[in-house]
Amino acid sequence: MLRRTALIAIIVGAYAGAMYTSTGCGPLPTEPTDMASLSGVATNAITGATVGNATVTATQGSFQTVVQTVEPGGYYSMVVRIGENRIDVAATGYKPFTATTTVKSGANGFFIKLQPQ
Repeated sequence: MLRRTALIAIIVGAYAGAMYTSTGCGPLPTEPTDMASLSGVATNAITGATVGNATVTATQGSFQTVVQTVEPGGYYSMVVRIGENRIDVAATGYKPFTATTTVKSGANGFFIKLQPQ
């Protein structure tokens, strides 16, 4: 009887240990280190006036960075992945804007010229 109890305790202990390690007790995933800064100004393509309250989205594969609102002065700044990024901009009263830019390490500038509707 004692051997059976000891064997059951060993099996239960091994099962509990396996369950503990299989539920994600390893190291935490790390954020990508291949990031850089992207900033610029959104302006009206015709008048040159700054355009605030726009939404700027940078996409590279499945990784997306979104600035919900561009500052009233048209300035935006975000951290994106290094490499080719697709930039999408939406602003009330302007046509949607899409372009591609190559981001390098460090600080990068990308200026947006929006066409009025």
